[in-house]
Amino acid sequence: MNAIALDVSGTLSTVCYVLMLLPQIGKVVRDRSAHGINWAMLIVGCMASSTGLVYALLLPAPFVVLSSGLYCIQTMLLMVLKLYFSYSNKLDTEQWATRHDESNRSHLPFDFVRVTLALE
Repeated sequence: MNAIALDVSGTLSTVCYVLMLLPQIGKVVRDRSAHGINWAMLIVGCMASSTGLVYALLLPAPFVVLSSGLYCIQTMLLMVLKLYFSYSNKLDTEQWATRHDESNRSHLPFDFVRVTLALE
């Protein structure tokens, strides 16, 4: 009976662990922004899942290997999305500011302003 309970709880834990970040990934992709996601949470989550993965590999625990591995992949994906959308949105904001608001050029980097003025 204990083996069945362990298998059921391991399976349920794995499913919940894997599904936990999917709504957040979907929201980031849909909104094209990861502004509300904290870097500390991503780094600690990646460290926790990667150390859990090493532990599970040393102690043959397939459910823990699966859940830790997938959670680590999802956390790294969120890190990549946060970097990508932060950079992409920054470029979009700077380009929009130079085209539509001549008075806000002072906050842009000098080289960017000089290149923009030379192109106009």
